[in-house]
Amino acid sequence: MLISVFGMPLSSLEEGSSIRQEGLLRKVPKRCRAIKEKQLQAHPSPPTSSSAQSRPAITFQESALLREQNFGAGEGKKFSKKERDLSLEAHFAKGKFPALYTRQQCFPGGESLDAVAQRAEDAFRQLLEQHICANGNQNEVVAVVSHGIFLAELIAVIIKKDAEFRGDLDVKSLRGMRNTAWTKLDVKRRTASSTDPYTTALSVRVLGVNSHKHLTNLNRQGGGIGSSAYDPAQQDIRAFLGGGGSGGGGKTKTTSKPKLKPTGKPLRPKPY
Repeated sequence: MLISVFGMPLSSLEEGSSIRQEGLLRKVPKRCRAIKEKQLQAHPSPPTSSSAQSRPAITFQESALLREQNFGAGEGKKFSKKERDLSLEAHFAKGKFPALYTRQQCFPGGESLDAVAQRAEDAFRQLLEQHICANGNQNEVVAVVSHGIFLAELIAVIIKKDAEFRGDLDVKSLRGMRNTAWTKLDVKRRTASSTDPYTTALSVRVLGVNSHKHLTNLNRQGGGIGSSAYDPAQQDIRAFLGGGGSGGGGKTKTTSKPKLKPTGKPLRPKPY
């Protein structure tokens, strides 16, 4: 069974990238077209020779287990500089949210990375394992669409299911997937041993990480959701992903990004 995990598209730029993505997914079983099919429900386009072709029904399953890490009180807040001799709790009390550097730390009301990893384990058990057990080594494809931090934890959970996996895995190396990029895993059920025939042993192969060839030469639209000021006329992202409404048509404002100059100072380590 192939398990492909995709970075969630969040703007009209990524909508265009998902259209390009279909061309690369033609060689993969048709279930991998789920992302584009979902977006076309919200943004129907005139039928073409390719889109008019009959396609097999795709089963969608939504689950809160696949949501991104919950940052609690720190949701949407900018990282602040950590003050010396001040505890994390004291920072939170002052409404400040410094970067967290361990897998056990979390913002008030939020999830730690260890908690996200446990949720990824639950997602595998409740959503993915059934496909492996039911279909054995048939060429079934399951596409999982979520966001970067959770996807990295889920990929790590699956890799560690390999019967020959030993040692540790740096989850940070699995982060940084671009929007609409995908990581592909080939997961097969091993033949049960004669001494323990009921044990489900898996073989996991990584076939691709952060694949995003479909983004080559894709130009960003002027302004864009990520660089324009808030515009109430723009379509809500929840309506976009839920299939409601028409394409957002709010005005955009182009802004230029400042050029970075070398300072000679050491770079701050990235949060864990």
